[in-house]
Amino acid sequence: MTSGQRRRVPDVATALILQHSGLQAISVELADLTAIPEGAALPTRAENTLYRGTAGAFAYILTGGQKRAFPNATTLRDAGHYATALLPISDKT
Repeated sequence: MTSGQRRRVPDVATALILQHSGLQAISVELADLTAIPEGAALPTRAENTLYRGTAGAFAYILTGGQKRAFPNATTLRDAGHYATALLPISDKT
């Protein structure tokens, strides 16, 4: 949950990374769960996902559950990635 809203886990890769990060899943009755407003889905943590950078970097890639920054478009391209593949992400996620 974030700010009183439940957030959907988008895929198995994200669920596994969250599980291994030490976050605990809590069992909730369906009626209680549906009473909680639904917010935006969590961003995927799938391997090699590229996200548009925000303040400090041009882009980020997720590999091995870790976020690695690319300072500019040239570095991203030289690493074999394309700016057209960048997904938007909020600073709050």
